[in-house]
Amino acid sequence: MAQSIYYSNPANEKLGKICIGLPVFNLIAEKSIDEIEGVHVSGKNGILSELDGADLTMTINTKISYGILASKASKEIQERVTRAIVDMSNVSPKAINVNVIGIEF
Repeated sequence: MAQSIYYSNPANEKLGKICIGLPVFNLIAEKSIDEIEGVHVSGKNGILSELDGADLTMTINTKISYGILASKASKEIQERVTRAIVDMSNVSPKAINVNVIGIEF
């Protein structure tokens, strides 16, 4: 059985430990990407979150609609996902890597 991995901020344990599972970060990212027109997460496992100590790194595989500028869409994904994660969890991601793996017609 796979072990769940959680983000925990050791600097803020005065009242107890708060742990956030990696799937929570994936869900936050997916919902913020859904709001961007012409951009879709690719497949069920299109978002991968990894922890290296306290550093959160995300890799997001996307498909964009034909006619959408890939660099502009990727930058918007990075900005929206970062803002959403910081707003909802008070965690600043180290990196948001965006891979455009296809175009939808």
